[in-house]
Amino acid sequence: MRWISISALLLVPFVGELGIEGQRVTTVPFELRIEISPPARLKGKVVLVNRSNIEARVWRMGNSWGDAALHFEATSNAASEQLTRKPQDYTRNVPSAVTIAPGGSLEIPFDLADGSWQPDSVVERLAVGPAAIEAVYLVSKSPETEAQQVWVGELHSQKLALK
Repeated sequence: MRWISISALLLVPFVGELGIEGQRVTTVPFELRIEISPPARLKGKVVLVNRSNIEARVWRMGNSWGDAALHFEATSNAASEQLTRKPQDYTRNVPSAVTIAPGGSLEIPFDLADGSWQPDSVVERLAVGPAAIEAVYLVSKSPETEAQQVWVGELHSQKLALK
């Protein structure tokens, strides 16, 4: 299976912070990329790579904190719209984080056509016409990020043309 990958390496004096055992670090180089395996057009994975030399904690998917952290910017017919997960009921909804080791990564699978993304009209346009998507991983500061020592900030992948 061949993956098409596009990434953005963010090494900026950062839009984020990380708390590890009382340390406050304001520069954490992450890479965020989208990988799609042709012929799948709307199915793939978002990969979050820790390019730093320290551990980084991010939200685990499958709870409202993790699921809300990832969204897509979809561009079709010169219009840009946001794709987010549809609200859902969780059997157990607690903030849960995962640690990414230095040089490690977290793969987040997605299927924009599985019915769990909104708005449906944007998904339909992405499925048929020329379009592009950009992954956005956004975590705002909150009591939960402080308690779980989760990285806070905003990451963007490069746009990936859907062919």
